[in-house]
This record gives sequence, structure tokens and C-alpha cells, in this order.
Amino acid sequence: MTWVDKGDKNEFAQAEVVLEFVRSPGYQVGIYSNDVSGCFRGFREVRIGELTSWTSAWGYSRSLGDATSPWSPDPWWCP
Repeated sequence: MTWVDKGDKNEFAQAEVVLEFVRSPGYQVGIYSNDVSGCFRGFREVRIGELTSWTSAWGYSRSLGDATSPWSPDPWWCP
């Protein structure tokens, strides 16, 4: 993944950190968190770098354009 800190000029006044999948360009995961700044269907952030806990105002995921999902093809157990 690559990441960028888009700053804190948003409704949460927290740093917006956007992670983008290298193998699936355009597929992103974002989190609004000053703790994460400077230091994913489904995901749950449990560790980012050395951080294992942090405060966060909000988080999101999105895909841009025709981005290929990093979770496809679906595994056999996912109908």
C-alpha cells in the first residue's frame, strides 16, 4: 500500500490518511485520525505500522473509476 496524509481541513478536524492498494490502483481506504497521521467488502484496521491502537473520528473505503478490487476474485467460501 501507499499512503498520503491529506491534512485536517475537513469536517472532523482530524488528519485524513488515505491508503491505496499498489496492486489495485484506485482502490483506497481512508481514516480520519491524527494518531495515524505521520506514522481495508471488509477490513478492520488492527495495526498500521507500529500502531496497534489509536483514536479516530471516522473511516471509509472507496474505489475510483474502474479500479479492480484487491479482494477479487471472491474466495470459494464467499457466495
